[in-house]
Amino acid sequence: MPMETPFINVPVPCPVCAVESTHRYLKLKMFKPGVVEDDQHVVDYVWENQEFAAVRPNFYHIWHCPHCHFCDEKEVFRGEDASGGRLEMLREKVLLLSRVKDTLLMRMGVGIGYPAEPDIVVEWAICAHLLAIHVQELLSPSLRMTAKIARFSLRLAWLYRERAMLAAPPPIPPKGFESHEEFLASLRSEWPKMPMDENEALDAAIIAYETDLSNRRTDDPKFEINVQNLLSVLFERKGDMAGAIRYTRAVFTGAAKTRNGAKAAAQRGGANSDKMNALANWMNLAVEKAVERSEKLQEIVFQAEFPRAREVLAAMGKISPEQAAAKLREGGFSETTIRRVTQMLEKAAKKK
Repeated sequence: MPMETPFINVPVPCPVCAVESTHRYLKLKMFKPGVVEDDQHVVDYVWENQEFAAVRPNFYHIWHCPHCHFCDEKEVFRGEDASGGRLEMLREKVLLLSRVKDTLLMRMGVGIGYPAEPDIVVEWAICAHLLAIHVQELLSPSLRMTAKIARFSLRLAWLYRERAMLAAPPPIPPKGFESHEEFLASLRSEWPKMPMDENEALDAAIIAYETDLSNRRTDDPKFEINVQNLLSVLFERKGDMAGAIRYTRAVFTGAAKTRNGAKAAAQRGGANSDKMNALANWMNLAVEKAVERSEKLQEIVFQAEFPRAREVLAAMGKISPEQAAAKLREGGFSETTIRRVTQMLEKAAKKK
C-alpha cells in the first residue's frame, strides 16, 4: 500500500514554453488555517494527519517551470486563469529572456530547487515568489497586474518572516555562493528594488496595493474596503501609525457613504432591495470595526508619545493649551497626542 501523502502530483505543460513538468499542490481537505495574523499570514495549520505538520502550504503557492523559469499561480499553469489577457505578452518576453544564459530570469531560476525535489524549503519559495514578481514586472507599468504583484509581495513578506521563525537548516545554495542570501544579493545590481527582507517586501506590497486601488475601474466597494483595511494593517506592522490611521479613516468614510447610499436604495424598494440591505449591513459592520480600530491605533500612538510630550511641556513651565499645541506640533508630535494633551490641559484649567 502506498504511503499517504498530502500532495497531488500533476503533469502540466508550461503555459509559456509548453514543456511538460510535474507539479504538486496540497489536498485542501487535509488541513485548515490555525492562528492567522492581521495581515492574513497563517502562523500554523491544523492537519488531519499530524505526520504532515511540518509541511508549509504557502511554500507551494507558486509553480515554477524548470525549463523557461516562468513562475505564477497554479491556476495560470492549468489554464484556469489567462491573467487578464496579458499571458501572451508575458510569453513573448519570457521566451526571449530564457534563451539568453545570463538574464536575470535565468539567474534567478537556478535558485529554485523544485519541482525536482519533493519538499520545498523556504529559500526556494522565496526565490519562486521573487521570480513571479519579476515576471509580472517585465510588462510596462501601465500593463502590469498590480493586484497580483501586491499579492505576491505580501506572500513574500510572510516567507521572509517564516525564514526567521522556522530557523530550519538551509539547503545547499546555488553554485558559487555560500548562502541563499548572498545569491539574492548578487542579483540586486540588476534589480535594485528587489525586496530582500520582510520590510522591503511589505513596502512593495503597499505600493502595489495603492497603485491597484488608484487604477481600478470596477465598482466594488467591498473590495476597496478590504484593501484599505489590509493597507492599514501593513502600515501598522511597519510602524507607520499615521499611515495606518489614515487608511482606517478612509475605511470609515467610504463604508459610511456606501452604507447610507445602500440604505436609501433599499428604502426605495425594487428588485435589488435585498441586495442593498445586505450591502448596508456589511458596510455598517465595516464602520463599527473602523471606529474600534481607530481608537486602538490612536491609543497606541498616544501611549508611545505621551512620556516625551510630558517632558517637553514640563520644560516650558506654565503655558496655555494653545501654546502647548503649538509647541507639540513644532516637535513633530501626532495630532492624536496634541489633541489629547490639550484636552487634558483644558480640563485641568477648568478645575482651578
